[in-house]
Amino acid sequence: MKAEEFYNIFQEKYAIIKEFEMERYKIEEQLFLIKKIENPKMLSPLITFTLKTFPWPNPKYETNDEISYHNTLMAMDEYIIDVQKLLDQQLLNNSK
Repeated sequence: MKAEEFYNIFQEKYAIIKEFEMERYKIEEQLFLIKKIENPKMLSPLITFTLKTFPWPNPKYETNDEISYHNTLMAMDEYIIDVQKLLDQQLLNNSK
């Protein structure tokens, strides 16, 4: 895989992750507002909310570019799955 190909794939996956994270943020905010009514002194957990970032190009600092690209894209894929599961759980909790 060439660096340009990796960069394009990285950008696509990061756009998905950013969209999921913004959705997660909105759900967290809604849940907080509901809970704050019961506990007015409650501090917002959103103060520490940050978008997941991935070291570019490699989370494991491999010296081989192919391994590096593969590791980064695998980590992104895994995170997309994880954050989707988290979103589903938040939506379920929010509907109760």
